[in-house]
Amino acid sequence: MAVICITLLTCLIRVYQLTDLERQREITALNLRIGNLQKTKADADTEDEDTDPEEEPDGDTNADDTDTGGSTDNTETTDCPSSLTSSEQDELAYWETVTNEATGYSLMHPGWTEELNEENNLRLTDLGDTLTFTMRSGPLAVMGFEGYTLDSSEYILVACEETTRSNFSNGDLRLVLVTFSKESTDHTIMLTYQDIGASLSSDIVQAFDLLLKTITFL
Repeated sequence: MAVICITLLTCLIRVYQLTDLERQREITALNLRIGNLQKTKADADTEDEDTDPEEEPDGDTNADDTDTGGSTDNTETTDCPSSLTSSEQDELAYWETVTNEATGYSLMHPGWTEELNEENNLRLTDLGDTLTFTMRSGPLAVMGFEGYTLDSSEYILVACEETTRSNFSNGDLRLVLVTFSKESTDHTIMLTYQDIGASLSSDIVQAFDLLLKTITFL
C-alpha cells in the first residue's frame, strides 16, 4: 500500500508542474488510476472467498426470468446514507456550519476560525494558527511536500466518493492529504498541524475525520 501512495504522491507533484490543460488531463488520469487500484483490491478480496464450483444452487435459478407475477428491483441507488454514529451526532450539535456557495458545498467544524479567500478556497485555523485546514476546489494548486515522509494511508469515503487519506510527517509537523472528484470538479483537502502531544494530536485527527463526514454538496 505504501508503494501505491508514494507513486500517487509523485503523480500529484508532477501535476503541479504542468500547464492548466495538461494538469486537467493528468488529474483525470490520476482519478482513473485510483479507481483501478480500488477495483483491483475489490477483485482480490472476492478471489479470496472459497466457493465450490460443483455446488448446486438452491431453488430455481431461472425464477427471475420466468416469474411474471412479480418483479425484482435491480435499480442502482445513488443515495448517500449518513455514516454518523449517535455520539458523533451529539457532538455535532456544538459545531458550526460553513457554506461555500461558489463551489457548492458545506461542512461543519468545531469552532475553528473561518476564511474564504478570493479564489473561493476555504481555510480554517486553530491553536494559534498551528493547525490549518484548507479545501481547494478546481485545478490543483502548487503545494510543497519537500521533507515529508508518507506514514500511512487508507481508503475512505468523502461525500460518498471513494478516495485515499494519506498521512505524512516531517519532524513534529503532520500533514493529512485527501483528494477526490465530485460532479466533475476536483477537490483537495489538506490538514497541517504540529504534534505537541499524543492526546492532543489524537483529538485533532478525530475532529478532522468527523469533519470529513459532514461534507455535503448542495
